[in-house]
Amino acid sequence: MTQEKVSKSTTDQSAEPKVIKKARRGITNEVRGAARIKFSQRDANPQNGLFLAHIEDIKVTEATIGEDSVGLPSFTGMTIPKIQITFASNHKNISERRYITQQLMPAESNVDTIPGGKDEWKVNSILQMMKHYMDVFILKGREMTEEEEDALTLPFEDFDENGEYVSVPVEEVIAGWKTLFTNFVAIMRNDRVDNGIPVYKKSANEFITIWLKLLCCIKQKGDWKAINSGRNAGDLAVPGFVGEGIIEIYKATALPTLRVDVSKESIILQEIAKTPTMPNIGSTPGMAGVPITQSAPGMVMPESPIDFGAPADGLPF
Repeated sequence: MTQEKVSKSTTDQSAEPKVIKKARRGITNEVRGAARIKFSQRDANPQNGLFLAHIEDIKVTEATIGEDSVGLPSFTGMTIPKIQITFASNHKNISERRYITQQLMPAESNVDTIPGGKDEWKVNSILQMMKHYMDVFILKGREMTEEEEDALTLPFEDFDENGEYVSVPVEEVIAGWKTLFTNFVAIMRNDRVDNGIPVYKKSANEFITIWLKLLCCIKQKGDWKAINSGRNAGDLAVPGFVGEGIIEIYKATALPTLRVDVSKESIILQEIAKTPTMPNIGSTPGMAGVPITQSAPGMVMPESPIDFGAPADGLPF
């Protein structure tokens, strides 16, 4: 009897037909009317040169490596995964928020990138960056579980028990990085938990405020170099290496341990001795020697009982 009732119900002509909405071009909530505002030096805290912000989103996207791309020759013509992390300022008015993104690209597998190779850092820097985010939002001093380590280990093996290089098909290398990136993002977003809240949020609609280090220039071998080049020279950027850290959870009762090392890091454009050589680590040039005196108008600054102290004269943030 039950089966007959179900059959009758499903064939009832009075039932509402399911309308399938076709994808069409037009003005929707997804259409952005204007370019997002970039972080600028004026948005920094005047005492420490750091930026109050939050993580807006973390996701895996893709990019196709063109013939004119530099740095990833074995991936030329292929589509590779990348992690895209979007940071945003804490303005209440979303239209006034500043944005900046960080992209983590896979490293090639070759004789130089295996453990002990001269380019091992290319792999390590990616893994260290991801571990930094986990340390801040998830681990908080604890050890990783075996399950976490398994999920965040590259599945291909490009060296043997003697530490010698073992060739791996490039397709397998790309697939391995995609697996690692996908697992990392799933952990950060809590995608594998029913109604999971991303670890970088307090609730579905409330973000966790962080201190964020953004830089314009770094000093190498005694000379200042802009991190970005070309039309983006002078823009702020997320550092490409973790160093002493790039993010820290904001605490109203404590000063940040995160800092800008003014001896070799600057958030303003310094006098550049020669053409920058560092790739991809943002467009209006900064002005050397201009002190940072205020946060951007409308910025939501968490209430803090801390006295950050007066900024030092001529602080070269």
